[in-house]
Amino acid sequence: MRREDIQKISRDLAEGRFPAAQKRASNLAKRAPKDAALQNLAGAAFAQAGKHREAIPYFQAAARIDAHNQEFLCNFILALTMSGETAVAERVVSKSLTAMPGLARLHYLHAQILHDKHDMRGAVNAANRALELEPGMVEALNVRGLAKSNRRQTAEALADFQAILHTHPNDLIAHQNCAERLNELGRTKEALTHYNFMLRMVPNHPYALSKVASLADQGVLNDVVTRATQAIAQKPKKSEETVLLHLAAGTALMRLGKSQEAMQHYDLLHELDAKERRYSSKRHWGEFARIRSLFPAAPDTNVDTSAGPSPIFVVGLPRSGTTLVEQILSMAPGVHPCGELVTAERLFRELFEGDGPIDPSLVADFVATYREHLPDLPANTDKFIDKMPANFRYVGLLLTAFPTGVVIDVERDPRDVALSMWTTRFSASGMNYASAIPAIADQANLYRSYMAHWTAIFPTRILTVSYEDLVSNVEDETQRMAAFCGIDWTSEMQSPERNTNPVATASVNQVRTRIHQRSVGRWKLLGANLDLLISRLDPELWPDVDLDASTGSADAAGPSR
Repeated sequence: MRREDIQKISRDLAEGRFPAAQKRASNLAKRAPKDAALQNLAGAAFAQAGKHREAIPYFQAAARIDAHNQEFLCNFILALTMSGETAVAERVVSKSLTAMPGLARLHYLHAQILHDKHDMRGAVNAANRALELEPGMVEALNVRGLAKSNRRQTAEALADFQAILHTHPNDLIAHQNCAERLNELGRTKEALTHYNFMLRMVPNHPYALSKVASLADQGVLNDVVTRATQAIAQKPKKSEETVLLHLAAGTALMRLGKSQEAMQHYDLLHELDAKERRYSSKRHWGEFARIRSLFPAAPDTNVDTSAGPSPIFVVGLPRSGTTLVEQILSMAPGVHPCGELVTAERLFRELFEGDGPIDPSLVADFVATYREHLPDLPANTDKFIDKMPANFRYVGLLLTAFPTGVVIDVERDPRDVALSMWTTRFSASGMNYASAIPAIADQANLYRSYMAHWTAIFPTRILTVSYEDLVSNVEDETQRMAAFCGIDWTSEMQSPERNTNPVATASVNQVRTRIHQRSVGRWKLLGANLDLLISRLDPELWPDVDLDASTGSADAAGPSR
């Protein structure tokens, strides 16, 4: 009976009947609480369905009953990791590594945990150990590649993903990771070869199709639209694949100049996304009130935190031109771009949970940990750039912690920002607001409120740069930014498209083209959504924007930056 039940469970799992498999497996496990294999099978029934938290007690029981079984132990740790129980998983891994230091998979799991904790240097080291013990281990190469990507070691990350393809040439995840790294390096044609391979392996692969829509030559765009729309008709309306197919169709149509048809797909994309991606205006404004109370004025911490290269923090709303500014500034000698670092937000939430006042020792801890998690800086670095747009929330802390640091605030017409967000798809949970026009307006108001507070406190350490002024008067604006940041202006700063640094943001392809003004004033493409946006923007916060402008449409649209 036991063998027959196990065979039925295996068939259910193989054919995707997860509820049936879970019911059979949990009943078996309950009848045989000391059978490690059955406990592990029950855990697998839940884990394969994505119910990792429910799988934990079964894997834990299996690992406890058979303490020498490496598979059971690793399944337990992986379930903890996938459930977000990172601290518990790390304790189990540390204890297990003491007993089994030569087990490669444990070192890989340690690397995965450290990656999830944003300790990228530690993740690389742990993955290195796993690969020393088991050369070519795909999982270790993958997590090391992802960690190196986060450390801006894009070429080295690419090498790891290419190593996976050397032994597993049909690994679609490795193809995707190779394509993304190649595109970040400006090697678009090579990236396309990987996306096209994915489409050959899985016709109408939604993610690959959405990327081809963005990167391919105009000649293939009509085919992309046809393939995407046909695939949409065959997919469940609420699936992630359907969302990506709408993105593919919308992107291709927009590039073809068929903006009204494109906007229909973008509207459907965000309608589906908004149902799953919740946004709390109350929570965000509550955080603003708390942060403002922590920094009612510039605090005097009397802590020397100036050692090391000085930071330039580039902030603004996403799609406001922050990547363009980073590319311009990093053309100057001695200025190193670090991309969008999550460090400031993470450390703020870890260290400053109370309501103040600001403790100098915590500020010192913040600086030490922040610098520790920076990507490797070249030896000649005088200044580095942290281009996380959402750092507008933490300007008070950043300028307090780094007395030689400065902030460049990139402002752009919120209507154009909204359009650029609407024609983009952000996967990060912190960008949930980008799938609802009222939430985009709310974030725009929040951003302007934060910056009004910070500029009142730090008037000499924040430079406001208008995107519209920058693209219309490149020489003067780049000189103004250079003078403010204390860097030597060079004529190369007027040609950021020549910058060879990797770019890992939604603007990756836009900043590879010469600076232009085609993205200014395209907001009328929002159509009916424009009225909804304008009705939610606070005119007192946006006095320089004509919110009474009428809606309209445009026949064609150029790329946004």
